[in-house]
Amino acid sequence: IGCFGEPGTGKTYTAMTWAVGLAQKINKDTIWFVDSENAGPYVLSIARNAGIRVEYVSTRSFLDLADVMTEKLDTGDILLVDTITHFWDDLVDSYAKAKGKRTPNPLTKPLQFEFQDWFPIKRGMWEPRFSKLFVWGQFHAFFCGREQITYSYEKDEDTGKRALIETGQRMRAEKQFGYEPDTTFRFTTKTVSELRSELNMDAEEAKALTACLARSKPVPFPGAFIPRGSDWTCFCATIAKARTPSLT
Repeated sequence: IGCFGEPGTGKTYTAMTWAVGLAQKINKDTIWFVDSENAGPYVLSIARNAGIRVEYVSTRSFLDLADVMTEKLDTGDILLVDTITHFWDDLVDSYAKAKGKRTPNPLTKPLQFEFQDWFPIKRGMWEPRFSKLFVWGQFHAFFCGREQITYSYEKDEDTGKRALIETGQRMRAEKQFGYEPDTTFRFTTKTVSELRSELNMDAEEAKALTACLARSKPVPFPGAFIPRGSDWTCFCATIAKARTPSLT
């Protein structure tokens, strides 16, 4: 499961809630939590109150994350990572430092990468040490990430000039990662009216979204909702069964 959005929209809180629900459903007593945000103190109580133990790893090192995923590869365990954005940044920054690609002021100037620099990063490290483990590993994963706005150039029919237009949002990590989770959720603080405009929703779609939120209860983060009852627990169990048919 992928969760992305702006800071403060409840990604970590909701992901931990889902992970606990899944642990209860498949009789797991432990969740592995790799945390780059120092969010542990705020969400560990969710697991403890449910009687679930948390193995907590605080790091921003891509290699540390890769080691945990390798260890969990065929265990059927539950893994929560927050946030994958930092681990991707660490991989890119480590390569840049090793190759002397850093600029004098990285806060104001981008990394001076050439096209061929991305091959050892993506094919040499990201794919074998993360992507393949994520796709083929027999474990249950909840990954949180920051939101990145995507743009494209479109021609203005009136002026004939090309303009940079916002086209959507994606998780800020390696570009293909957003397609790898079975399901990815975008978290937002926008109202139904704002979402209706942004997503070009028709009246029926907006009505359905409003009804969904009305059946939910808010959690202590703006924009995050958890449906009543065991809906999310059953949902997570369905995903788990699809990924690992041997689990019941």
